[in-house]
Amino acid sequence: MIPNLDSFILTFGISGPSCSGKTTLALMLNKYFRNSVILYKDNYYKTPSIKSISGTINDDKYIQIHHASGYKDYDSPNSFDSVKMEEDIKCIQKDWSKVSIFSDLSSTSSTWAIRDLSKIEEIVNNIKASDTGQYKKFSKNQKVLIVEGIFLFEDNTPHSFVSLFDIRVFLTLELQSSLNRRTSRIDIIDDLNNSLFWQDPPNYFNLVSWPNYIFYSKKILSSISKSNIVTDKAIDKNKNEFEKITASNQSSENCVEEIYNKENQNEFVFLGEKFLVFDSELLTSEEIFTKTLKSFFHLNKNKIQ
Repeated sequence: MIPNLDSFILTFGISGPSCSGKTTLALMLNKYFRNSVILYKDNYYKTPSIKSISGTINDDKYIQIHHASGYKDYDSPNSFDSVKMEEDIKCIQKDWSKVSIFSDLSSTSSTWAIRDLSKIEEIVNNIKASDTGQYKKFSKNQKVLIVEGIFLFEDNTPHSFVSLFDIRVFLTLELQSSLNRRTSRIDIIDDLNNSLFWQDPPNYFNLVSWPNYIFYSKKILSSISKSNIVTDKAIDKNKNEFEKITASNQSSENCVEEIYNKENQNEFVFLGEKFLVFDSELLTSEEIFTKTLKSFFHLNKNKIQ
């Protein structure tokens, strides 16, 4: 059984490349779990005179310069104060009352999802309406910390940080789709106060953002590749899947179970810890959200009582 809801704080970690749907998933989880808060990694860029919850001050740390392009490098693990972020995560996990500091603390990340908020609420409300019993009680009462951002998990992330999370999600996306989504954000900036946003310099994505993602995620992407992860849609494309399994003379019940397992093969291991991985190229935000919940409740079905 999961420890007393008054003391146990469930912690989600969501990582992935630019525009892969991290913030949307975080917002959906935030809407689903009533007693939850989102911690945005974007709020931990290295800037002067920013104090953490625990009181640590880092005055002399600034955004580094990308040597090849000369641009400020906002898409590098080194541009974030990961030490301060880890302190704040631990502080919240130790004392939930500290969460009030973050209750109204948003990020420019969440701005991109503003136009989808009504859709997000509709999706989440439909799912919550179908919840019954202990799942309904759990989603209502459980304290949940949701942490999201680029390079939340990357090749140099220490195990001590990875182990802070109960559920780790890594979203993948192809280069062109990531670029298209990032470019489309210009329309949102134009509709808002563009003085509040840092806009990409010319060719920033191709020179800085995407190369950094590949460079700092080599081991993670290799772990995903070695896991031979199969998506639902990939299974759907293989019309002979059922015939192949039934040809092995298994019972119909076992056949269905094996197909189910293949359809839900969305885990990989990094630093000895399990991660959920979803392809934002193939799956909608709603599908990723429902699969995240499904995987969580499946993994913890014996604990939620």
